[in-house]
Amino acid sequence: MWSGITRGLPLALVATASAMSTWKDFEFERQHGKEQGKPAPWLSHIDNGNSQSYIVKLDCVGCPHGSERFGEWKDDPRDSSLLLNFTATSSDGMLLNGYPFLNIAAHPPGIEAVQVASDIPKAPFDMLLGKHIINERPANPRKGRKFSRYALEYEHTILRADGSSEDELLQFDVTAIYRFNFPNPGTWSLNQEGQKMVQIKLKPGFQYGHDLFVAEDIQLIDRKDRAQPMKMKCGRLAMVKTDYNPTEWDAYGKLGTWSRTGNVVASQAYDFMKNNVVLIVAVFFAFAVVKAFRRRAARRAQEALALDDEEAATLIINVEAPPEYSEYTGRESFEVKQEGEQLLPNAEDEKN
Repeated sequence: MWSGITRGLPLALVATASAMSTWKDFEFERQHGKEQGKPAPWLSHIDNGNSQSYIVKLDCVGCPHGSERFGEWKDDPRDSSLLLNFTATSSDGMLLNGYPFLNIAAHPPGIEAVQVASDIPKAPFDMLLGKHIINERPANPRKGRKFSRYALEYEHTILRADGSSEDELLQFDVTAIYRFNFPNPGTWSLNQEGQKMVQIKLKPGFQYGHDLFVAEDIQLIDRKDRAQPMKMKCGRLAMVKTDYNPTEWDAYGKLGTWSRTGNVVASQAYDFMKNNVVLIVAVFFAFAVVKAFRRRAARRAQEALALDDEEAATLIINVEAPPEYSEYTGRESFEVKQEGEQLLPNAEDEKN
């Protein structure tokens, strides 16, 4: 019956079902102490056409590991590894687990890594890579809970090696891991002896392309064996080092900085405008209507004031203007004056 059902299914689904079966067999054999298959190598290569991915199994010395139950963790000394997917692309230069990871000094990304058993065989490991579990975090944390995830505290350093004027190196050192799921949060420092780090040789000048680095350029080294930066003529070291702690950063920036405050304000303003477009348009329209009404009212008031000033000016002219001259009025005034002169006593007569 099963063969009849699968006969019509695409080959990819059949392959996935087979891989899942292999994963279950691997877990069953581990629990019962049976012999495991050959472990997957520490470095795997995937050719994506326009990009090249290199998956590194970084040993996590002394780390706890998750069980198949959500929120449950075990602290026994089972060897485990963190999966780091370094991808060289022509557009972004370098990605780590899906995040741009070359020039990150301004805003380092929050990187999460999937944890697997260090001796995981190749078949279930290939299944894990095929399901893109490394880069994509499931929306439902209960889904794919066989693969525990940790947030990483790390040091990211780009340097020019001492004794070389051309070699550019990227050093990636995981210093601690965090789990933030609410049933059982915790943090562990990766400071035990034997803990390794990643060192990658880059093309000079960070020339973007799928050949920014190749498999031969990737190394897992002890911290004490890391390359040291050269000293420049000014006395400074030729390096750019960025420290990231997931408890000190969020999507807006580093906590307690003015740049983060500005990003929060800008983001909230953008979200408000995006969610209230109709309201904003209505407010602007109402503002324009009120402004036009007030402008019209002011213009009418000015016109009325100008009319009042005209009438007032006319009244003032009428009041202060001298009476109109007429021939009759002038002659009458002259006659009155003459009569007045005759009525006045003559000075000589008064003397006599």
